[in-house]
Amino acid sequence: PLCQIHWHDGRTRMGDIMEVLEKCRGSGKIKHIGCCNFSLEQINEALGAGKLASTQALYNIKKRENEDTLEECFHGLDMGEMVYEVLGRGLFSGKYNKTSKFGENDTRARDAEFREENRNSNLKIAKSLVKIGKRYGKSAAQIAIAWTLAKPFETCALIGAKTSIHVEENVG
Repeated sequence: PLCQIHWHDGRTRMGDIMEVLEKCRGSGKIKHIGCCNFSLEQINEALGAGKLASTQALYNIKKRENEDTLEECFHGLDMGEMVYEVLGRGLFSGKYNKTSKFGENDTRARDAEFREENRNSNLKIAKSLVKIGKRYGKSAAQIAIAWTLAKPFETCALIGAKTSIHVEENVG
């Protein structure tokens, strides 16, 4: 199994974290160590104390801030890559419009990407994905996933699904 460090707390020494995880690996409790939402500086600090097999970061057709880190980890540090929010929490599925509403228990109701100031630009991206998808007989979600997986540094796109229909669509 892969054991990932998520969101380093900024207090615990990276060397202490890696020492414990390396002991777990040595005893057979885990097979690989990974990190999630780490800067390149944090990744290099962790690598100074142990072996990281993978990194995970937010990445999609709009949010590409982590691209340089992902490329460096894959090409320069020989790490596997996992990315999340590939569909922008559903924004790039082509299923939402300007009047879409989310319940108070749905975190998208409070997500800046779903607010009016960002929603319009995100819906333009989704509209483009729908248009491209029609050319190839694919959905907007499938195009967004394919775009991500076509990156030469990408090894895994983490995709959420609420229904079996979503699962079938996403693997298409």
